[in-house]
Amino acid sequence: MENERSIDRPWRFLVALVSLHVFLWTLIPWLSRTALPLDTLEGLTWGHAWQWGYDKNPYLNAWISEIFGYAGEWALYFASSLCVAICFWAIYQLAKKFFTPVQSVACAFLLEGIYYLTISVPQFNDNVLELALWPMAALFFYNALAEQKTRDWLLVGLVLGLSLMAKYLAVILMLPMLLFLLINPDARVSFKRKGLYLSVIPFALLTVPHIVWLFQNDFITMTYAFDRAERAWHFTNHFKFAFKFAGEQLLALLPSVLLSLWFIQSRNKSEHLSLFKKQFLLFVCAGPFITIVLLSMVKGYALEPMWGVPLLAPLTLIIMAMWKPALTQFRFMGLFTSSLVLLLLVTTVYGISTAYSPFSSNCKATAYYPGPQIAARITQLWREHSDAPLSFVAGPRWEAGNVAFYSADRPQVYMEFNPRVSTWIDEDELREKGAVFVWQLNPGSSKGKPSDLQKRFPAMRILPAEVFKQGACDDYLGVAILLPSAKN
Repeated sequence: MENERSIDRPWRFLVALVSLHVFLWTLIPWLSRTALPLDTLEGLTWGHAWQWGYDKNPYLNAWISEIFGYAGEWALYFASSLCVAICFWAIYQLAKKFFTPVQSVACAFLLEGIYYLTISVPQFNDNVLELALWPMAALFFYNALAEQKTRDWLLVGLVLGLSLMAKYLAVILMLPMLLFLLINPDARVSFKRKGLYLSVIPFALLTVPHIVWLFQNDFITMTYAFDRAERAWHFTNHFKFAFKFAGEQLLALLPSVLLSLWFIQSRNKSEHLSLFKKQFLLFVCAGPFITIVLLSMVKGYALEPMWGVPLLAPLTLIIMAMWKPALTQFRFMGLFTSSLVLLLLVTTVYGISTAYSPFSSNCKATAYYPGPQIAARITQLWREHSDAPLSFVAGPRWEAGNVAFYSADRPQVYMEFNPRVSTWIDEDELREKGAVFVWQLNPGSSKGKPSDLQKRFPAMRILPAEVFKQGACDDYLGVAILLPSAKN
């Protein structure tokens, strides 16, 4: 189109926006927070043990957290931003299968308006990983269907395997993909080609070790997943929960919809998509969102809002397909500028609100939790009693996780003092090497410490409570030390 031809190398603007996005969303959380977010600490706690599964999730999030964690806090914020950058890239590459290069860049610009790619990103977790993996899976799936190359099918199996090992929610993506394979006549050709069947190989290599682990650990991860989804026992709640979740997701998408207003009065009515492309958009891009809402409606599940993190990015292709805009240079630059302003505005608000949160009266905010100070003090207490490195810290996953990450000794975490959720912990080894026990403490009480803890570890020595400043509040921490068995 003549108007679009005047926009030289539109991808340059996308590279500029994404580069700035990665830089700001790495730097600002790192500078404004005093401790890592809860989910990030949890992933680090798991990953330090290198298991094939954990009590809440499969292994991918934990392993990647541990790898990036070696470089320090900033690298974990960078890991989240990198997932967002991959999401931008994959959506742009997928959009080029349906739209012009300028429209494809504009489609990627809309991602800047999605809440889950901005404010929630500093918390690196399984949901953020899916931000990168789901659009890649859709892209490779399209390539595999269009060209039937074995390489693309292997990539489909690889990315779907990784996605499932990040979070079981990936099933919500795989079901519409399978349905598309069965319904679309062009896609059904895949059943006659070897590529589809070869895709099972990388998928199995990634998932079978976890399945074996599940059998060995009473399917604890799957039990947690189903317990997390609250069931509705009244018929009307089936609709209430589904509509509430859908409304929350559409609200998170609203800024993207507002950005698309630059497309108004620029629709190109001469553009038409083939049946294959229309059905691909419906099943693979919109299908996961529709599937999870229908599942909630039928089964009565109350879904967590953050389960929608990977659902929204592909919907930008639906927005673009609805408008099919004939973008002038003015409208394209207006969209780019609006996306840039939105990025700067959101990061500024996030940085200021986080940096000044210690002065608020909210004592539960994790952004200014004194994790480094607590870890330094706990490590110091241990070294006052023992010359050996601190090998284990036991306690709630938040308090103990902070000690484990920020301590120079990087001890293993005995989460909740519970061997069921800390499958990597051998209590005999813990007694042999010693440990520090920590728990949240209310002044004048022992609340937080399990009543049977001293019976299980009779040689444990209760130390005076430690007090730390958390913003305007005092944070009391119960501490106990179990010296190595040779010294007890």
